[in-house]
Amino acid sequence: MSGFCEARTAALGLRFFGNIGLNEVCQPILNRLAQRTGEFVRVCAAENGELVWIASAQGSSEGLRYDPTMEVGPALHATANGRAWLSTLKEDDAQAQVRRKGFILPRNYAGSSVASEQQLAEELKQIREVGYAVSADESVIGITAFAAPIPDREDGPALGSVSVAGPSVRMPLSRAREILPDLLAAAKELGGIWPIPRFRKLATTG
Repeated sequence: MSGFCEARTAALGLRFFGNIGLNEVCQPILNRLAQRTGEFVRVCAAENGELVWIASAQGSSEGLRYDPTMEVGPALHATANGRAWLSTLKEDDAQAQVRRKGFILPRNYAGSSVASEQQLAEELKQIREVGYAVSADESVIGITAFAAPIPDREDGPALGSVSVAGPSVRMPLSRAREILPDLLAAAKELGGIWPIPRFRKLATTG
């Protein structure tokens, strides 16, 4: 029953963000990032302390491909996207968001390198220092993801996050040097064009 509720919530979130045009705004940027990296790209938006997938792009045309579903948003403590977003919150707020559900992994998650508040604090401190998050063989065995927070023009918590993910055999941590410039540039570009005033008005009244 809980899985059905999560999927329904995600579907409602996707419909909401679609109605305010965020997916259309994001898509060209995601397409370009996917083409440059040759990997799977996704963007999620923050809504009431959760992250909701709103758009994706596939950059791999042959061989191994990562094609995840877009139903349920990422677990905050166990994914690169989740931790990238949490890193932009105040420490107490980040811990509180994770504490709502605890460190219990969703179904089908392989594991997580973060399983306690102390580990989360250490991970978020490192992400704040370098500006991006990494997840390797956590939510999905054999998949590595790099994610960056989408900055808020009003200097609040990140609006969401954007990630590049693919098979770990093709995405060793050493690829960070190659991928990160494009990933960070895409995150900055998304933050610069995100329709914040309209989004916030609808999020408040909707």
